[in-house]
Amino acid sequence: MVFAGILIAFIAGLWIGYKRRPAFFKKYKVVLWITLMLLFLMGYETGSNAELFEALPRIGWWALVIAVCGALGGFCFVFLFERVLKKRKSL
Repeated sequence: MVFAGILIAFIAGLWIGYKRRPAFFKKYKVVLWITLMLLFLMGYETGSNAELFEALPRIGWWALVIAVCGALGGFCFVFLFERVLKKRKSL
């Protein structure tokens, strides 16, 4: 069910982006803010998971490394993705 929702949201976004991109997206950099919100929520969910914190002594530092790399990777991907889109739009 979750996969279907993700797929529907992706297709709807693809369709809106293909037909016409609303000026709202350009003005407020919606993609960046939504990505930052998703990263915040990922951190919140991770922080509120009691089972995860009980397992931290067994998991060790790798849990922190994976979480930080996931957050930084997501941020870097969006940053670079926006740079590529801006270059293509200016050509």
